[in-house]
Amino acid sequence: MKKTILIISVIIVISGWAFPQKITNITQKIENGRVVIHYDLSGNKGDYFNIDITAQKDGKTIKPTAIAGDLLGVPPGKNITIWWEPVLEGRDLRGWKIQLEIQLFNMVFVQGGTFEMGSNNGDSDEKPIHTVTVSDFYMSATEVTQAQWKAVMGSNPSNWKGDNLPVESVSWNDVQKFLKKLNKSTGENYRLPTEAEWEYAARGGVETNGRSSQTKYAGSNNIDEVAWYGDNSGSK
Repeated sequence: MKKTILIISVIIVISGWAFPQKITNITQKIENGRVVIHYDLSGNKGDYFNIDITAQKDGKTIKPTAIAGDLLGVPPGKNITIWWEPVLEGRDLRGWKIQLEIQLFNMVFVQGGTFEMGSNNGDSDEKPIHTVTVSDFYMSATEVTQAQWKAVMGSNPSNWKGDNLPVESVSWNDVQKFLKKLNKSTGENYRLPTEAEWEYAARGGVETNGRSSQTKYAGSNNIDEVAWYGDNSGSK
């Protein structure tokens, strides 16, 4: 099958999944009104990881929000640091047990809803505009990166190399092999989005009234506000 450039986005249909790599030497201390967490991150050279942080106290588990430091796109290394300020969340400073997990994908919850799919000004397969309802789903916040592809497949087929760049130069069959291997190793159910799910997410999802926000692009009608595309990407 001929290889074509294909940027892929992966959806998970249930929440929660941790990539089976190790975080070691996790320490925490209180310093200047903050909880300072240090950790070491193992992994293959050149890989980047997202870190999920939870805190436990008195049998209750929370996800801290007043945090900063090395959480997204973290390369392997030692003595990596995260800062948490519980007081800014209205919580006690002391007594928390910090837990860290590595996540391969940063998944975003998309609330289901009803929207008008298609366009009367587009190609023939976009006509006519019709009402479609989609259920809740989780979608990766970015296209699958080359680092993520390598972590699963052990190789990088892309022409334009860069760990944080989207994987490309893959066929549909390549993607199915990627998903099969990913699902087998994680026990989860990743898949490509349906056309309706993709368009729904691209239009900005749902508003509080349960109807699609119907922006032309995800979150805005001005493409320069929300997208990196041919005219503003420096040909990358």
